[in-house]
Amino acid sequence: HTFTLTTNDDSKFKGFLLRLSGKNGASASSTTFVAADSSLAQVSNLCTSDVIGITHKDNNGKSGVAVTLNHPEAAAELLLEDTVVTTNGVNWSFDAFDFFVSGDNTTTASPTSPHTRIRD
Repeated sequence: HTFTLTTNDDSKFKGFLLRLSGKNGASASSTTFVAADSSLAQVSNLCTSDVIGITHKDNNGKSGVAVTLNHPEAAAELLLEDTVVTTNGVNWSFDAFDFFVSGDNTTTASPTSPHTRIRD
């Protein structure tokens, strides 16, 4: 399963954090994130033992980043949280999406969001 963060225009974003947890207190620790381009992303060590995360490596402008989710269990209800920073420490947005990974290696429809700015 691949998640892609992209901009809708020629703008760039400075950073991101994707966090994945199991719903209702379930663990996501057997799941891993892998960045398509390791120069853009690294596994985050800031998450608790039941939550996994991946984040940016630097604050250079990015037009997109792709991350693969490897989930070994047959089925799971998961919560994906993403935070995207557009200006260092000033403008950022947050979204959370519920999704279900089924036993036949499919997921529910990919969520999309305009990333409403939370802080100016």
